[in-house]
Amino acid sequence: MEDRWRPGIPAFRASHGGFCLTAQDERGAILDSSQLLALVALIEMENGSGRLAVPSGASAAVDLVAAGYDGTVLRLDRDGKPARDLYAAQPWFWSAPSAAARICARMGVSGQKLDALISKTPRFSSWRREVPLSSDRGRVMEAMVREQGRTCGGEGLRVHTGGGWVYLVPLARRSALRVVGEGPDLEIAAELCDFYAGRAAQLDRAISEQCAQGRDKK
Repeated sequence: MEDRWRPGIPAFRASHGGFCLTAQDERGAILDSSQLLALVALIEMENGSGRLAVPSGASAAVDLVAAGYDGTVLRLDRDGKPARDLYAAQPWFWSAPSAAARICARMGVSGQKLDALISKTPRFSSWRREVPLSSDRGRVMEAMVREQGRTCGGEGLRVHTGGGWVYLVPLARRSALRVVGEGPDLEIAAELCDFYAGRAAQLDRAISEQCAQGRDKK
């Protein structure tokens, strides 16, 4: 394993305190953390475990990989203690060195290069926006959840719609929502992201107006 790229040799890099892995394959193509997470998920499914746990905001590509093996994906915000226990037992899903070692081991066993392994994972593009809010972010999230016919569970909302996925989550340090659209191409990802960001902004305005009307009546 190399930490500095040279032609024909993959390079892996850890960041964010060792919790985020990126890489360059043998041809120099940049592989982001979502692509590598999907690859580690594929390895886990091929190894026959059938179950894996990932953070709440992990790419929907992981779900696609697991679905191809009738596997189960647990998410930390949604699935409680079973997800936390499984996540702790699978360090390659949260430790960059463990993930890199897992990938290199598969390369060694299979005789395949990194670019060949990554080609087996779903091709996903993502687009993200932040929506500033003037009303309570919890109420906006509740309204979004109700519109989707869901019940509140975990910190965010994940929606499969229009050929892609959307993930909405309130930001912790300021009154805003993060909206992430994912799809087979950038156009679909951006369209989904923009649509749900726009809807969140509409609901925020409506809630703000309701609050203002309530204050006026007092």
